Amino acid sequence: MSIRRVPVANAAIDYSQAGFIIGITLGAGSYTGHAKGFDGTGSQNFLEFLFGVECSGATSADNTTGTKFFPDIPYATSIFTMSRNSIGLPMSAGIQCKNAKIEGVTTFGYTANQDNIARSGIYDPDDGTNHIFIDYSDEIFGRFSRVALAKPVLTSDRHYIRITKGIDWIRSCK
Repeated sequence: MSIRRVPVANAAIDYSQAGFIIGITLGAGSYTGHAKGFDGTGSQNFLEFLFGVECSGATSADNTTGTKFFPDIPYATSIFTMSRNSIGLPMSAGIQCKNAKIEGVTTFGYTANQDNIARSGIYDPDDGTNHIFIDYSDEIFGRFSRVALAKPVLTSDRHYIRITKGIDWIRSCK
């Protein structure tokens, strides 16, 4: 007897092999950015993850409380939210994602100028009104070079996301 998987299950199983990153923001305090992050150095109200070429030569040694670098991961492929408030009830998390620019790749219609996941279509995590709010246990898929997780409004709340690492299929298939 053979087992057949539906395409969504196929993708979930395959991408799970790539690994993931957990992002947590707390309502209390602020985060310190990095010069190569969106806001540069100084205080910011979001935690930003940069992947692949977006790191511009920065490594994990350059991480700050508000900017995390992953130069060895070409892009993120999904964001899953697990946010809960201080009494344990599910809550929405504000995020923004920048579409990864993959030069020379037109597979599945990807081009260098796709829209970002943000209300305006422009990645600007400093603008809180630009966040897309995803509910507890929702997952979004794409090819992201930057992901920003907003800080919760209430000091006792926390936002949790799971970011699935992308695999550079082009290089691994050569």
